[in-house]
Amino acid sequence: MEKRAIPYLTFTLKPIKRAWITLSECNFNCKGCFTIAKNKVGRILSVNELITLFIKSCKYFYNKVIDDVVITGGEPTLYPEYLYSLCLKLKELGIKITLSTNGYLINENLIEKIKSLIDFFIVDLKAYNEEIHRFYTGKDNFNVLKAIRLLHEHRVNFRVETLLIPGIIDVNEIENIAKFLSSIDRKIYYKINEYAPEYTNDKFSRRPTKEEMLKAFNIAKKYLDNVIIGKSCRVENIKNDKYDVKEYEYVKIYSNELLEYIKKSDKISISKYNWKIKYVSMDEILNS
Repeated sequence: MEKRAIPYLTFTLKPIKRAWITLSECNFNCKGCFTIAKNKVGRILSVNELITLFIKSCKYFYNKVIDDVVITGGEPTLYPEYLYSLCLKLKELGIKITLSTNGYLINENLIEKIKSLIDFFIVDLKAYNEEIHRFYTGKDNFNVLKAIRLLHEHRVNFRVETLLIPGIIDVNEIENIAKFLSSIDRKIYYKINEYAPEYTNDKFSRRPTKEEMLKAFNIAKKYLDNVIIGKSCRVENIKNDKYDVKEYEYVKIYSNELLEYIKKSDKISISKYNWKIKYVSMDEILNS
């Protein structure tokens, strides 16, 4: 594939310097998904055009090209040749790459092709129970479970993540996932995220309580050595039974037609978590 739709790039100014490259379109139809990137939206860019936008954005905000990038979506593996070319170009710039994926299209051939380019994989395992997974995503989880085994066999660095959704992907399902992961290796990294209904259109469940998150954490810890809990982009570890909350300052480089939608989506984060978010158009960056 020569080009792909890019809705926005995200850069953190505080407390760390990191970029997220968001590729639109996804092969799942998750009921709890809140991102516009699941659809084909944004500016259509070749890999070279995207790299130019990325480099100019880095220099615009940091006066240098940063070395920490997360490729996310949508689903980045949907078009593997585009992903490979993008990773190749980023690696030529000396950048550490994290790939965030639902794992469905991860196979032996793709791992062999990109494992030398990807420093860290994040696999979003929605559910261990196939019926729950199919209900939530519209697809089975056979390929995802196989992908996790393959990543371990290939000795790549990866973490598995799951969204805790009361009444659907609940504490019992978290235990099933932890058991599955421990059957491969109890040292696999595992992160439990919380469902946030305020971000979604289909509010089919509620936000889990802190007690439910802690219960899920403690159950997963019975099977796995490396477990954390978190919210969305904020990494939060358990410290004395409290969340370690960080404030972030972001910049979003947006495709022009998506500005109002993106601002509306970010309103909750700004008001609830005190995040500071600036918006700059792709045109402004490219013309700078």
